Amino acid sequence: MSVSLCVDVGNTRVKAAWFNERLLLKNFSIERENFLEKGQELWELPVDRIILSSVSDHESLLSLLKKLSKRILLLDHHSKIPIKNLYKNPESLGKDRLAAVIGGRAIFPGKDLLTIDAGTCITMDFLNKEGEYHGGCISPGIQMRLKAMHTYTSKLPNLSWEPPVLPDLIGNSTTASIRRSKAESLFYVT
Repeated sequence: MSVSLCVDVGNTRVKAAWFNERLLLKNFSIERENFLEKGQELWELPVDRIILSSVSDHESLLSLLKKLSKRILLLDHHSKIPIKNLYKNPESLGKDRLAAVIGGRAIFPGKDLLTIDAGTCITMDFLNKEGEYHGGCISPGIQMRLKAMHTYTSKLPNLSWEPPVLPDLIGNSTTASIRRSKAESLFYVT
């Protein structure tokens, strides 16, 4: 069995997934600050090759990954990828955004795509059906929005994000109204 490990180091979390071809074998997500302490116990599957996408410092993770495999690809603007990057400064494009459009292209080849990633920031990126990446936008993520509403108003509470429990998108209290903001409503999944 040939196992590939995909690792995404974001601003807030480290995510990893093990694949045999297209079959997902295992995945996990852990707070970045807890990763080196708790994450090592999660690396028990042997791997043949690894791809690492990181938006931040990844040297400590890279030394751990080198113990698992000699075949490591660091995703960056020099990587051979199945899209044409038309970004003004390709080296400044976040690896998370690049990975998202490459993944979208693999799932929906030959289609115009808008990929949306909701993490520390919410990113939206456009790839046309010819496979040309044109760019996108970056805005504050859900937790940043909640913190900003509390910080820059005199009466709104400081809330942490929780997925809505009820299927309705209209809040009937201040807290419920904040939680049902348009940004959060985009990510409500039944």
